[in-house]
Amino acid sequence: MPDLSIVWDPANSRGDWSFEPFSVSGQQVNVASPVPFGYGDGVTTQFTLTPTAGAISAILSAQIYRNDWQGNQLLYATPRTNALRWSGDITQSPWSKQASGTGVVPVATLQATGTAPDGISAATRVIFDRGAGTTSTDYSRLSQTVTTVAGQPYAVSIWARSTDGVSSYNLQLSLNGANLAVVTVGPAWQQLSLSLPAASDTNRIFRLDTQGSNAGTSQTADVLLFGGMHVQGAAAGSYIPTTTAAVTVTDYTLTSSGGVTLTAAALPGANLSWSGAYLSNVVSGGYLETGNDLQTAVLLSLFTDRVANADDIIPDGTGDPRGWWGDLDEDSPIGSRLWLLDRSKQTQEVLNNARDYIVEALQWLVDDGVVARMDVQTEWTRDTLLGAQITLYQPAGPSVSLTYAWAWQQLT
Repeated sequence: MPDLSIVWDPANSRGDWSFEPFSVSGQQVNVASPVPFGYGDGVTTQFTLTPTAGAISAILSAQIYRNDWQGNQLLYATPRTNALRWSGDITQSPWSKQASGTGVVPVATLQATGTAPDGISAATRVIFDRGAGTTSTDYSRLSQTVTTVAGQPYAVSIWARSTDGVSSYNLQLSLNGANLAVVTVGPAWQQLSLSLPAASDTNRIFRLDTQGSNAGTSQTADVLLFGGMHVQGAAAGSYIPTTTAAVTVTDYTLTSSGGVTLTAAALPGANLSWSGAYLSNVVSGGYLETGNDLQTAVLLSLFTDRVANADDIIPDGTGDPRGWWGDLDEDSPIGSRLWLLDRSKQTQEVLNNARDYIVEALQWLVDDGVVARMDVQTEWTRDTLLGAQITLYQPAGPSVSLTYAWAWQQLT
C-alpha cells in the first residue's frame, strides 16, 4: 500500500487515520494526445500503457501507435491480411513484367540489392522503360493479381526510391486501372499508397507502370521497391511481410488494465505511444465535497467515534465510551470503533480487530443498498503503521477503492 498518508498528533503522542485517501477509482480520464509508453529493443513484446492521472483500472478505448521507419503508424487490434505474395522480393514469380506498345521494353528486375527502408532487408531494383511509345496507353508495367471480396474497399501501398539516390521518376500506381495516381519517386524512401472503394470484382491487379499521358513520350524509371501491401480496408497500415502466401497479422492485444502485447517486437529505437480513455484511480483530496457522496459517507463512517460496546476496554482509562448522543437506541450507530486501537501493540489480533471495525462501520452501506458488497484488507506496512485497503462495489457503475493509514505509539 504505497503513498499512505499519516496524521500524527505530537501533543498527545498518538496518530490517527488520514482524512485524505490517495486513490478513488471510477473517474474517466481522456488521453487526447498520444502518450509514450515504451521503446522498441527488438526483443520486448509486453508493455503497460502509461496513465496521465492515477492508475488505470479499466481501459475504455485505446489507439496504439508505433513510430519507426514507416513513420507514426496506427496499429490494429483486429486482423489484417496482406494479400500480396513476396511483398519484399519483387524478383519472385507472382510479380508479372509486362509491356505494351512499339519500342516499349518489359520491366526488368535485377537481384535484390541495396538496403530497404527498414534498415535490415534488401530492396529490389526495378527498371521501367516505356521508350517512345506510340499511344498514351503504352506502358512498361509491374503487377500482381490478388483474390478479393466483392463489395469491400481495399488499400495498397509500396515503398520506393530512385536507385542513385538523386534522380526522380514519375510512375502510376493503380488498382485494376481505377483510381490512377501519378506519383513522383524521388531520392528518399517514400510510401506510395492508394485506396479503392468497394467494387464488384473478385480479382484485382496491383500495378506500377509508366503509362504516358501523351503518345511519343519517353519515360524511364530505375527504382528500388520494397514492402508491397494489399489490404482490405480504408488504409493499408503498417507493413506485413509475406513470402509464398498471404499473411494475416493482429498487431497487438490489450488487456482491460492496460497491458499491451505486441505480436512482433518493435525494432530498436521505435517509439510506442497511445491515446484514448480509461477509468482511473485518480488523486483526490477526499474532503467533504459535493459529488463525492460515497467517499464522504466512508469518511464519516470511519473517522467519527462509534460508541464502545459494554465489554470494550477504553484505551485512555477514562471509561468514556464516546459515540454520538443521537445514536441512543439506534440499531446502527454512526462511526467506527477504530479509536479503541489507540496505543495498541503491533499484533495480528490488532490487525484483525481493525478489519472487523472497518467492516462494522461500513456495513450500513451494504444493508441500505448503497454498495453491493465490499472488500477490506489490512496489513502492517511497517513498524507502527497499519494500512487498510477498502474496495466498494457499486450496484451500477465502477468500483471505488480507498486507501488509508494509521500510526500510533504502541505500548512496549
